[in-house]
Amino acid sequence: VETEFSYRKRRHLKTWILSRLVARAIRAADVTICISKPGAKLLELRYGARPSTVMPSCVDTRRYSASPSAIRAARSKLGYAHDDIVFVYSGGISRYQMIQEMINIWATLQDDPKIKFLLLTNQAPTPIASHFDISAITPARLRCTTVSRDQIPSFLSASDVGFMLRE
Repeated sequence: VETEFSYRKRRHLKTWILSRLVARAIRAADVTICISKPGAKLLELRYGARPSTVMPSCVDTRRYSASPSAIRAARSKLGYAHDDIVFVYSGGISRYQMIQEMINIWATLQDDPKIKFLLLTNQAPTPIASHFDISAITPARLRCTTVSRDQIPSFLSASDVGFMLRE
């Protein structure tokens, strides 16, 4: 929260106060859970947190294993052929997530008609075009959609290459 607030260049006093509240809460926590070992180390070094439990993406990774038949069914449901190459992004659309840069990369890869693009966000799909210039990608090859957390494993299993750029 502190980093997001700071990134949006909000008032400096509010950011300073928020950073102090975050530091106090982390130091006082009985347990901290992080999504990576570097994140856990950062909490220990920056805030004096107790050693953290690392739980990648705070999800049960067992839910992300799929049988070949489940993968074929998911691809079929999304309208992808078995030999299509599906590039996927799953996440938010904040500036630091570099969605426009990813779309620009995707646009350079569409020479191959088998390459398709799947943009999963936590926001309604209609504002995608108002937030980003997607005109360089053939509309029939780009699918923008919002899915619930429970549906994400199925969508990801239907994909071949994941993108997650960060500033």
